[in-house]
Amino acid sequence: MSALSRLLQIRKLTALGMGLSEVTDALAETGAVDVREILVELDAEPADGESEIQRRRAVIARLLEHGDDPATRAWEIGSL
Repeated sequence: MSALSRLLQIRKLTALGMGLSEVTDALAETGAVDVREILVELDAEPADGESEIQRRRAVIARLLEHGDDPATRAWEIGSL
């Protein structure tokens, strides 16, 4: 792989949100990048974050609704 080609891959991958250490690991394994696999992983990361945000917002909503109940408070705060 030419240096220019490798540089272009690095720029594209960092533009997609990969850190340089992740790019280094991806390129070191084979010298080539399975772009499809990387894109699938990058696509899943925001979905994981969205799920966590939704879970936390549900806990906060329950706390706001039932915040006076000590049993609910203790259980819910522990799950944040």
